[in-house]
Amino acid sequence: MYEVLILLVLVNLGFTSYIWRTVRRGPKRKFLGKLLNGKPITPNHTPPSLRNGIELGITDEDRRFFSDFEMFADALNHRFEPNEPWRLQERPDAELTGREEPEYGRRYEIFYNEYSVGNLQIFASHHYGPADPQVGTEIELQYARLLPFGEINRFISAIANFTASGNAEEAQRVKNTIHETMLNELWQHEFDPDLDSRNSGGSIELRFDGSAAAFLRTSTNRKARSI
Repeated sequence: MYEVLILLVLVNLGFTSYIWRTVRRGPKRKFLGKLLNGKPITPNHTPPSLRNGIELGITDEDRRFFSDFEMFADALNHRFEPNEPWRLQERPDAELTGREEPEYGRRYEIFYNEYSVGNLQIFASHHYGPADPQVGTEIELQYARLLPFGEINRFISAIANFTASGNAEEAQRVKNTIHETMLNELWQHEFDPDLDSRNSGGSIELRFDGSAAAFLRTSTNRKARSI
């Protein structure tokens, strides 16, 4: 009887410890409420400068790209309804992350309602030009499992419609990349024993390449209407 009592105490202690770690490290209810039910921000862009000592690292393709994508954040934000949570806010730093050598592009902070939830960076290909405006797109999204699947899919698809929609095959390739990335995150969540990762909402990272022709048409039309 004594041994059974000791066993029950140990089991209860282990279970309590597990629950404590899970609740303590998990997202706070107040945070979740603001994240999911808050109001979208009004972006305050701080566009990068091609000066300040980085001129030597900038190619002609980069310069054309920077000019073409001057209105990208506003154009993408305009695609969302006023009460929708997603917003882009341009960052002042033009140097791309994750590179061994300096490379440059336009970088944006991603907001879901009032919270910063990730980063987006877009950059020109080596042969970027009017006839073939190929760009690379890299997205890092935090708190991924705390956000609705449909919301994430809509946001990334909106970006891809501007930066990788040259043809049906390209669009389908991006869609497959989105779904595979999100499925992989769910799979890791199910089997990864790392409590910190599981309870912080996880993150997803994805990259795709494609044509920015659709965005350039939109940008040209917006500039024409503003004249």
